[in-house]
Amino acid sequence: MKRMLLAVGALVTIAAITPSANAQNIRERQWRQQERIERGYRNGEEYRKLTKQQRNIARQTRHDRRDGYGLSRNERARIASRQAEASRDIRRQRHDNDYDY
Repeated sequence: MKRMLLAVGALVTIAAITPSANAQNIRERQWRQQERIERGYRNGEEYRKLTKQQRNIARQTRHDRRDGYGLSRNERARIASRQAEASRDIRRQRHDNDYDY
């Protein structure tokens, strides 16, 4: 019973902070990904492609927030999916044995 109460309490706490935390998580993840790109590349086609991908994610996030209600669950999921894809692309480029940087 105690475990169940603790679990419910944790879920309520998470639900209370989730909207602002999600917005912060999106910004932090985007910043970390840009840092990874900067550490790996200073020029080249890969750098431009990955940077453009980050700009597109940021643009879509700004567009989704314009309605004044923050990000919906679907919008957050779409952004998270695009960030995960970008993260995979960064990793692929950093580990493809292309030593241009």
